[in-house]
Amino acid sequence: MKNKNAQLFASLLLAVSSNALYAQVYVSGTVGPTAIDDSIFKDTTGLRLSGGYHLMDNLAIDLSYVNLGEFELNSRGLAQVNAVLAGSGITVTDASSEVDGYELALVGNFPLSNAFSLFGRIGNFFWDADLDISHTNNGLGGMFIPRDTDGADLSLGLGVEVKLGETVSLTAEYTQYTIEDGDIHLLGAGVKARF
Repeated sequence: MKNKNAQLFASLLLAVSSNALYAQVYVSGTVGPTAIDDSIFKDTTGLRLSGGYHLMDNLAIDLSYVNLGEFELNSRGLAQVNAVLAGSGITVTDASSEVDGYELALVGNFPLSNAFSLFGRIGNFFWDADLDISHTNNGLGGMFIPRDTDGADLSLGLGVEVKLGETVSLTAEYTQYTIEDGDIHLLGAGVKARF
């Protein structure tokens, strides 16, 4: 009898602890416009898909896949690039860069009431940028030149969360992703689900 009670107690303890652990897990998705500082690129749309774990009530660790979109050179950008290349016989006809990667971040939550809270995030963005350039040489034929680069830089964000119930929230946020010497800004709206 003692052995059965011990097994029952251990099973209950395991069930309670696994439910408590599981209740700390969340997933979220954010989408919105992205822009580059003082940009010669057109704005585009970005996406972040996240999974996280609450280390404490107000602190979580978050792992995300981030796609900041494909940025195309605008007319001012094409004019600037071609002005630099003047006299070389090369004319750039199109250029774009797609930036994506993974972000590991700490997220702090600051409750204002039972339904509203502010949050801040600081992380490291492990990014990859694919730059594609199309051009002509002395007006003859088109050439396509791909160039890839990658790195790891800082990400910072601020936002607000509105709880719709015990497990679902809506979010609105601003996140800045540093890419080498420039910044890409994501202004997003999203949904967060806690389990």
